[in-house]
Amino acid sequence: MAKDVCEGLEIKYFNLAFFSNSFHDINCKKELLSYLYKNSAENGRLLIIEFKPSDSWLFGPPPHIRIKPEDLVKMATEVGFKLDRMIERDSQYIAIFKKEK
Repeated sequence: MAKDVCEGLEIKYFNLAFFSNSFHDINCKKELLSYLYKNSAENGRLLIIEFKPSDSWLFGPPPHIRIKPEDLVKMATEVGFKLDRMIERDSQYIAIFKKEK
């Protein structure tokens, strides 16, 4: 049975957290990022793929719920992650963060 990530996680230690075109649907983004930072390994990584903000809605989530890359970076760095790399694709971006010591 699926569990809502905002109802709590039982992961206490990990090296990589990966979200592909789903982070925009999470209601507790900041709380989840904080939890992931606190429970990741010393060299923990966070990889998030999201659709670029756009007025076009040919595919992907509606434009009004898409996350701007700069907003995602702000959320992740506020809890301690450091942006390692941002990769731009045609309709998506890939943000790779690492745990800041």
